[in-house]
Amino acid sequence: MIITFEQLYTFFLIFARIAGLVLYAPVFSSKEIMPLAKFVIIFWMSAILIFVVPLPQVFPDAGISYALALTAEVLIGAIIGFSTQILISGIVLAGSLIDTQTAMGVASAFDPAVGVATTLFSKLLRYIIIIIFLIFDGHHMLLSAIYQSFKLLPLASPVHLDNAALVLVQLGTDIFRIGVLLAAPCLLVLFLLDFAFGIVTRVAPDINIFALAMQFKPLANLFVFLAILPIMVRNLFTILERVAEYILKIFLALQM
Repeated sequence: MIITFEQLYTFFLIFARIAGLVLYAPVFSSKEIMPLAKFVIIFWMSAILIFVVPLPQVFPDAGISYALALTAEVLIGAIIGFSTQILISGIVLAGSLIDTQTAMGVASAFDPAVGVATTLFSKLLRYIIIIIFLIFDGHHMLLSAIYQSFKLLPLASPVHLDNAALVLVQLGTDIFRIGVLLAAPCLLVLFLLDFAFGIVTRVAPDINIFALAMQFKPLANLFVFLAILPIMVRNLFTILERVAEYILKIFLALQM
């Protein structure tokens, strides 16, 4: 089989879009996956899709134009992946809020999956949401989305990246909304505990409330977290159902 220059150019355009997705999408972007494994995934996905993705109607006629086309493809894949990562970040934020209120934020440890120091509950919620994401077939949804993107956004076609950036900013507000909603039960209990300890301080000033709270609040928070965990898991499934909605909004913004 003879490979033409048009097919080679198309292969690198497909490779660039999938690379952008793998860099930012949940699961695929994990630092626990070796860079060589990511390269193999991107390469073989591009090699398979080149047989089903139509060739661009107009190829860039200069090196700079082709470089700009490659950059645009990387940004398209990155935007699709990052729109899903927003939901994961909101759930991890809930764990950070809980750890902050229980004074466990100081007990942070390096998380190789993200490459930064994370707290206990944020790491726990990250692993829970990743497991649910895989059960929910979220990785298959992302692969389907990147395949459908080649039909809705043909290779080397003009796209409105500025509109997609504005949509991402609007979707970014969901990070704080999701984080606060998921952490609300634990935060409420911790607030009531602080209020109770404040009353005890006024009644018995000689009691070391700070040392007592440091011992009691983590246990109370763990009890509340385990009690609401089934409800939280159902809420996590509901949140992940919005992945397709987010990706659709990105497609519409890129096409406008």
